[in-house]
Order: sequence, then C-alpha cells, then structure tokens
Amino acid sequence: MQFLRKVICVLALAFLAQHVLATPVKSVNVSGDCDGNYFLVVDVCVSNDALSTKTKEELMQLIFEYKGISNSSSASSSARTSRRICESKVSDNEGDYFELRDGSILKKTVYGYVGYIGYAKSSLLIMKSSKSGTLMIEGKSPFSVEILRAPQRCSSPSTYPIEMAYNDEKFIINGEMFEAKSYCMGWDVGDGIIFLAGSAYGACASAELYNVTRSEECSVWCE
Repeated sequence: MQFLRKVICVLALAFLAQHVLATPVKSVNVSGDCDGNYFLVVDVCVSNDALSTKTKEELMQLIFEYKGISNSSSASSSARTSRRICESKVSDNEGDYFELRDGSILKKTVYGYVGYIGYAKSSLLIMKSSKSGTLMIEGKSPFSVEILRAPQRCSSPSTYPIEMAYNDEKFIINGEMFEAKSYCMGWDVGDGIIFLAGSAYGACASAELYNVTRSEECSVWCE
C-alpha cells in the first residue's frame, strides 16, 4: 500500500510539473505542426492556456521573446508614421503638375513618365514636410513631389500599424494574419499600413497594402 501511494504521488507530481512547466510558446514538430493543446500562430506553437488567458499584446510579446525579436523598434517606427497623410482625388494634371480636390497643388520632383491618369483617380499625399512629400495615385507607383500649395482640407485614411512581422512574408495587422504573395521586403513592426484593396478585418481573399513608412506597396493573401 505504501509503495502504491508513492507511485501515485510521483505520477501526480509529474502531471503537475508538466502543466506548471509547460511553456506558452514552443517550436513546431518535424511535420511543421503543433502537438497536444498547442495551436499554430505564425510559425510557432502557442498553448491553449496562453491563447485563452493572454491579451493579444501579451501573446505577441511572448512570441517576440521566444523568437528573440526585439520589439524596441516599434516606438521609432511608430514615430515615422506620424507624417500627415491626406486622402483625396486628382482634379487636374498637366505634365509634372497635379491638382487635387483637397486644394493642394503638387509638382513631381523625380524623373519618369506617370502616364495617363484618368478622371478623379483616388490619391494619397504623404507629407514629409510642408514643402515635400510622396504622392500615390490609384494604379500608379508612388513618386516624390514638391508641395506648391498645401491641402486646404485633409481627410486622413485609416492607417494600421504592423503588430507582428516574420521573415518579410507574414504579418499581423489589426489582429488579422496576412501573408505576402511573394515578399514584402523589410516591412517591420510599427510600419503604418493603408489598405488600398481588401479588408483590414481579413474579410478578403487578397489585399493590396501600402506601407506609409516605407512608401511601398505589397500584395498579400488574407488568411
């Protein structure tokens, strides 16, 4: 009887230790899957307990710590996204000069042919200063401009920070997972993202993202 009690105690302690010492984040198995009560998040396994008790911010911090990724760049990146952004439409264009419906008049400062724009195309003016910025017109690549007349009114589009980034191809934005169709090179935590197409709530098959911080576009799959 005494021996049986010892066996039961050992098994109970082992069971307790297994649960107490269970790590909230661990690597995937050789098949790329998660064992037991663990679920795949980005490319690591997160315990069911952590998923049910931790906030989104706490979960991301756990994953950052496990992967040895510093989150300290977030503050500096977020500071870069504080530029003024105005959403408008193109009302007139003559060569290198552009007039937007928000009252701004802009001059392209880089060499290159923009091509036919069309009527009332959507635009984004990202003001780096009161005199210069980046203009993005629907269907065109972003280009630098001189601000000859500042916007008289500014309608700011919804901008979402990248909450987690991995290997230039997987991103959590607005709590949703997005995966690059190829790679979004250099995109990092804190970069400000505007959805040109698709949904920030993940209700889409694919999306077109514009990185305000880096003045770059990237196509992603919505998961």
